[in-house]
Amino acid sequence: MAPFDPGASYLFAASGGYAPGVFAPGGAVLPLAVDAILSVSIAAPWLFLSGYLGALDAAGSAAGAIALPPSPGLVGLVVYVGFALFESVPPYAVLGVSNALKLVAAP
Repeated sequence: MAPFDPGASYLFAASGGYAPGVFAPGGAVLPLAVDAILSVSIAAPWLFLSGYLGALDAAGSAAGAIALPPSPGLVGLVVYVGFALFESVPPYAVLGVSNALKLVAAP
């Protein structure tokens, strides 16, 4: 997703909305709303995210996934996802953020 910073660290997160966003040092805004989904995706990402944290490969890419339980009650659930790139060494400066990507849970 970011073929310009091989080796940079990334953090992938999810949210129920995209505004007003999370403000990062340096003025970048990750377009994810601060809500319960974002809190869980950062505090306990292993519950439904894989590939949520790591380093970009030599090609400058990475992959993440969301796994929801098979529940009819989740069909139609809207989740926004995004990521932030940051340096792999202190002071861990933010290199950039993604746009929000809207996902809708299907049966």
